[in-house]
Amino acid sequence: MGVAEDTGAVIRTGATASVPLGDYDRVVVTKDWTPLEPEVIEEKYAPGVGKIRGTHVAGGEGRVELVEYTPGG
Repeated sequence: MGVAEDTGAVIRTGATASVPLGDYDRVVVTKDWTPLEPEVIEEKYAPGVGKIRGTHVAGGEGRVELVEYTPGG
């Protein structure tokens, strides 16, 4: 089986973020990384929605953004 060593830290709360779906406030910004894969990823979470954006800030290029959301029932 594989091994996981994921680590994360909250960088900021109460941030704002804009993605193609809209603008969000009260966003939590986290920094997630693993020693097994040294890419550093910054992720942003909006209350009641979840992950709205992920950006590789080191170790490569890439960005994901929320473009559609259907609230659960």
